[in-house]
Amino acid sequence: MRTVTLINTPRGQVVPLPDDMSYKDIDELEIHREGDVITLHPVTKQRRNIANSLAMPDTSDFEFKPLQVDIKTKPDDFT
Repeated sequence: MRTVTLINTPRGQVVPLPDDMSYKDIDELEIHREGDVITLHPVTKQRRNIANSLAMPDTSDFEFKPLQVDIKTKPDDFT
Protein backbone atom coordinates (compact mmCIF):
# COMPACT_ATOMS: atom_id res chain seq x y z
CA MET A 1 0.00 0.00 0.00
CA ARG A 2 1.28 3.43 -0.93
CA THR A 3 0.72 6.67 0.93
CA VAL A 4 0.39 10.26 -0.26
CA THR A 5 0.68 13.56 1.54
CA LEU A 6 -2.54 15.58 1.82
CA ILE A 7 -2.41 19.17 0.63
CA ASN A 8 -4.44 21.69 2.64
CA THR A 9 -6.07 24.53 0.69
CA PRO A 10 -8.63 27.18 1.68
CA ARG A 11 -11.32 25.05 -0.04
CA GLY A 12 -10.39 21.78 1.70
CA GLN A 13 -7.88 18.99 1.36
CA VAL A 14 -6.45 17.73 -1.90
CA VAL A 15 -5.30 14.14 -2.44
CA PRO A 16 -2.73 13.92 -5.24
CA LEU A 17 -3.30 10.67 -7.14
CA PRO A 18 -0.21 8.92 -8.53
CA ASP A 19 -0.10 8.76 -12.32
CA ASP A 20 -0.86 5.04 -12.45
CA MET A 21 -3.96 5.58 -10.25
CA SER A 22 -5.28 8.73 -11.91
CA TYR A 23 -8.56 8.79 -13.82
CA LYS A 24 -7.97 9.35 -17.52
CA ASP A 25 -10.59 11.40 -19.41
CA ILE A 26 -12.64 11.88 -16.22
CA ASP A 27 -13.02 15.33 -14.69
CA GLU A 28 -15.62 14.61 -12.01
CA LEU A 29 -15.69 12.09 -9.16
CA GLU A 30 -18.47 10.99 -6.85
CA ILE A 31 -17.25 10.85 -3.26
CA HIS A 32 -18.67 8.85 -0.37
CA ARG A 33 -17.46 8.54 3.19
CA GLU A 34 -18.19 5.69 5.57
CA GLY A 35 -16.32 6.04 8.85
CA ASP A 36 -12.64 6.51 8.03
CA VAL A 37 -12.97 5.16 4.48
CA ILE A 38 -13.45 7.56 1.55
CA THR A 39 -14.48 6.01 -1.76
CA LEU A 40 -14.20 7.70 -5.16
CA HIS A 41 -16.17 6.71 -8.26
CA PRO A 42 -15.75 8.30 -11.69
CA VAL A 43 -18.89 10.09 -12.84
CA THR A 44 -19.48 8.63 -16.27
CA LYS A 45 -22.42 9.33 -18.56
CA GLN A 46 -23.97 5.97 -17.62
CA ARG A 47 -23.50 6.57 -13.88
CA ARG A 48 -25.00 10.08 -14.17
CA ASN A 49 -28.02 8.71 -16.07
CA ILE A 50 -28.62 6.12 -13.34
CA ALA A 51 -28.30 8.74 -10.60
CA ASN A 52 -30.65 11.11 -12.45
CA SER A 53 -33.25 8.39 -12.94
CA LEU A 54 -33.22 7.66 -9.19
CA ALA A 55 -33.37 11.33 -8.14
CA MET A 56 -36.58 12.95 -7.03
CA PRO A 57 -38.06 15.26 -9.68
CA ASP A 58 -37.95 19.01 -9.13
CA THR A 59 -41.51 19.92 -8.19
CA SER A 60 -40.92 23.63 -7.59
CA ASP A 61 -42.60 24.56 -10.91
CA PHE A 62 -45.60 22.24 -10.50
CA GLU A 63 -49.02 23.62 -9.67
CA PHE A 64 -50.70 21.12 -7.40
CA LYS A 65 -54.49 21.07 -7.45
CA PRO A 66 -56.56 19.12 -4.97
CA LEU A 67 -58.18 15.99 -6.32
CA GLN A 68 -61.96 16.36 -6.53
CA VAL A 69 -63.98 13.19 -6.17
CA ASP A 70 -67.74 12.88 -6.48
CA ILE A 71 -68.99 10.54 -3.77
CA LYS A 72 -72.51 9.13 -3.93
CA THR A 73 -74.07 8.15 -0.66
CA LYS A 74 -76.16 5.37 -2.27
CA PRO A 75 -75.71 3.66 -5.61
CA ASP A 76 -78.27 4.34 -8.35
CA ASP A 77 -79.05 0.60 -8.56
CA PHE A 78 -80.42 0.49 -5.03
CA THR A 79 -83.10 3.21 -5.16
